[in-house]
Amino acid sequence: LPMDPAMRELRRHLQWVLGLEAHGYVDKMLPVVTSGDPLLLIGPPDCEQRALAAEVHRTSARRDRGFIAVEEPPASRAEQVAHLAQADRGTLFLDLAGVKALPAFFVQQLFGDQYHVRPIVAAPDFATAARLLGDLVAACLRVIAIPSVRERREDVPRLLDTMIRRLEQERRRVAGTNGEASPTKRQVSELGTDAVAKLVRFDWPHNFADLERNAPRLLALIESGGNIRAAARALGVSHKALGDALRRIMPG
Repeated sequence: LPMDPAMRELRRHLQWVLGLEAHGYVDKMLPVVTSGDPLLLIGPPDCEQRALAAEVHRTSARRDRGFIAVEEPPASRAEQVAHLAQADRGTLFLDLAGVKALPAFFVQQLFGDQYHVRPIVAAPDFATAARLLGDLVAACLRVIAIPSVRERREDVPRLLDTMIRRLEQERRRVAGTNGEASPTKRQVSELGTDAVAKLVRFDWPHNFADLERNAPRLLALIESGGNIRAAARALGVSHKALGDALRRIMPG
């Protein structure tokens, strides 16, 4: 595939979700996500499925049409039709995590011929997708396996470094300063090898949600030189609350 800027950005996003060093799998999945076919993202919740679906849409021929994310099955037929109409000739992202049942009409129309929608479905496993969508529909979807953060522990320091860099960029944006005037980029390695090893060993049960929740805490700790009390003041939380949160991810 030609690597124009949009394709390079899509590849970077795939790496972010599938594994920073998973080059072979990313290259294998790149033609799948750019094919225009319906997709099934198999993996645990909070692994950036919605963000990946949005990026796939943004770099596709459908980018000028709607991207609709559905995380709660629409109750009424009118709501179902409204979602489908908004996504017509665009992309509809359907998250099945925690969903008990889907209206048969919605599934039929989503995968039928009346609306020209590209479905991108996220499910914890194939059995869930088959139960909610039907075996025949699920079998027609092109599958992308998304690992949990626990399954890619070696990526944790770099994932956190990227989130910390984004926090710094947002802070500079709000302050009206540019990147040239910014201090050296902060990294979790500044906390020491023992702390980094603990971050890698932690299971991150809520995946990217856990990483994002803890990135501001780690940045404050880095900026305070490891002083939890000073970091807590910077965050506007109690010393105990921050200490408890940090001990959860860096025990001992």
